[in-house]
Amino acid sequence: MKIKRILKTVLLSTLTLCCGFSLACCSGDAGDTNTTTDATTQAASVSEVEVVRPEPNPSLKKDTVNKVGYQLEMPKEGDTIAILHTSMGDITWRFFPENAPKAVESFITLAKEGKYDNTIFHRVYKDFMIQGGDYEKHNGTGGKSAFGSAFEDEFSDTLYNIRGSVAMANSGLNTNGSQFFINQAGADKFNSAYVTDFDTAYKSLAAEFEQAAAEDPTLKATYPTLEDYLKVYTQVYGAYPISPLSYMVTDEVMALYEANGGNMHLDGALRALGGHTVFAQVIEGMDVVDAIADVEVVDNGSGEISKPAKDVILESVEITTYKAD
Repeated sequence: MKIKRILKTVLLSTLTLCCGFSLACCSGDAGDTNTTTDATTQAASVSEVEVVRPEPNPSLKKDTVNKVGYQLEMPKEGDTIAILHTSMGDITWRFFPENAPKAVESFITLAKEGKYDNTIFHRVYKDFMIQGGDYEKHNGTGGKSAFGSAFEDEFSDTLYNIRGSVAMANSGLNTNGSQFFINQAGADKFNSAYVTDFDTAYKSLAAEFEQAAAEDPTLKATYPTLEDYLKVYTQVYGAYPISPLSYMVTDEVMALYEANGGNMHLDGALRALGGHTVFAQVIEGMDVVDAIADVEVVDNGSGEISKPAKDVILESVEITTYKAD
């Protein structure tokens, strides 16, 4: 449908930031995304559009104990940590059970059962992330959670996909299994322009909607308003099309990203729908993460150049307790 092509063009050119780097969350059809504008049609101007801001993510938890940035603190004596022994070195991370209890429980359980032993990092993008945890098929299409089925998203307003954070890979809303990824993008790659002004973006989107309706009078029989279309969009794609929601990006969150880098567009805390659950943070071994991200990659069999040419193996995961020096 033409409206889908028009809206997708606007979305991809402004805020979705998928850029081919989706973690099975930024989805879209492969149809023609080109669009033309007929100057003779009657479309709403940007200034005439009423901005309707979506509510915050329904999966978002308000953390009243911790502050933004606490994920960078070192764990306390006796806290549970994980040491990933890989073929390229060790990676150690702390967990956040207070905000992502199911994700933490699932990972620790699978690790203790040896599910992650001798698996591979099957998907690697330099200056983005490294992904692993598919103990069933080793290609990103498998991997059940410790509960035997997918579990729900766990988003917090104090945990973000900054560099070194560990998050759940998924294929849409509440589809968390065994796969995880480590955000690798540095501060030098973070661009605050990612956070386009929501009001401006929404008005442009609405103007495009009215333009399409003027060209196709039958459109509004299916979608009387832009909000009606967006409801369907979120059901199909599992995410609100304008992300991150700029009015939810506080000064503290922006400062966190500017100082550390990361992938803001993956944050469930900054979206109206969808995102990736952050459940851990690397405290040692980011040099290993960077080295993995820098390996040669080849076609993974589906046209995506992301599979390491030589397997990077997660040999074992050691669950232990933190001992302060």
